[in-house]
Amino acid sequence: MNDISHILISSAKAEIQNITGAERGPSLQKNEVVEGRVLDSISPHNAVLLIKGKKVRVRTLFPLQKGDVSLFKVEQVVPQKVLRLISLHRPVGDGPVSLLATTSGSSSPYKFIVELFNLLASSGLSATGKEIISTITDLKALMTRIALKSSGVSDPHFLKTLIDGSGLTWEHKLKQLFSKKTFSSSDINLLLKSDLKGLTMKLLQGWKAFDIVSRDEIQRFVDSLEQLQILNYTALEEKGKLFFSFPVQWNDLLSFGQLLIELPKNRKKDNTKEEGKDIIRISFLLRMSHLGPLRADMSILDKTIKGRFLVADPRIQSFIGKHIPELKTRFLRLGFFVHEFMCALEETEVLEGASLVEELIDREERFLSLVV
Repeated sequence: MNDISHILISSAKAEIQNITGAERGPSLQKNEVVEGRVLDSISPHNAVLLIKGKKVRVRTLFPLQKGDVSLFKVEQVVPQKVLRLISLHRPVGDGPVSLLATTSGSSSPYKFIVELFNLLASSGLSATGKEIISTITDLKALMTRIALKSSGVSDPHFLKTLIDGSGLTWEHKLKQLFSKKTFSSSDINLLLKSDLKGLTMKLLQGWKAFDIVSRDEIQRFVDSLEQLQILNYTALEEKGKLFFSFPVQWNDLLSFGQLLIELPKNRKKDNTKEEGKDIIRISFLLRMSHLGPLRADMSILDKTIKGRFLVADPRIQSFIGKHIPELKTRFLRLGFFVHEFMCALEETEVLEGASLVEELIDREERFLSLVV
């Protein structure tokens, strides 16, 4: 590959660096939107793109895959050419929707974790060796720590504990550790034990050709965690949204749920409030052992709260309806004014197939916004 232009994508923009060789890079105009097709993925953070018929090398903060189609806006042409990544289109089968669309069932990227824990309980991992068993034991302890418990006792630190151990901040924690003048192997081990992504990557590194769980399943899970990091990084910046997939522990059973938080965008450029933009929205999507699939949506405006539950079973609707007065009382004690709480029925297929991930996706264009 001759005379490739080198493009560096930083946290907010892409700079076309000095071009080597006789052939210059693509001709660009300010505010122009250009398409870049990924011809080759050199490494997780380096790829070769085709822009206006010219090959360019790109370094990114997120992995690009062969076949991806990106859109860039030209923000500056002199003294340096500067591009901003505005969207990324990935084939439907490989994107975050397919990786994170469901949190239960055979298609879930979390399925292998449940399988490992079941084998651990039945002593079915003896052939994997002590180190693998130790890593899986650490993984189970971590999942128990960050899981939403069914004890009925509220945990005010649940979200903080989830974020810290979910793998979303793995690279940040590594950076903090490596910035220290001295650190030991025990410091690294403690860090690994406290992070889902770190432990899973450790498991992947030591995994051999065992029949119980394939390396592809573990790799798919690591990919799903990275896609989740990308989603949250970009969705928070663009839309004020945060998405979490989290474990739920019901006695000895482990399932997984989804949480979506939309933060308010309540200030205009003149620093005045914009009507209707102060609302915080929170959505839960769970498959509960006794209640079946359940979705809960809440909106909070100042100290006023409104909520809605969606279930598939009329008996569960009646059960939740009976407990709504108790729920209202709890919020009143916390200082909220309860505008409305209701529970409605939805088709089982709709709730089973629902995913909060899709609320971060532009359905019309099938683009995942990735301003980074």
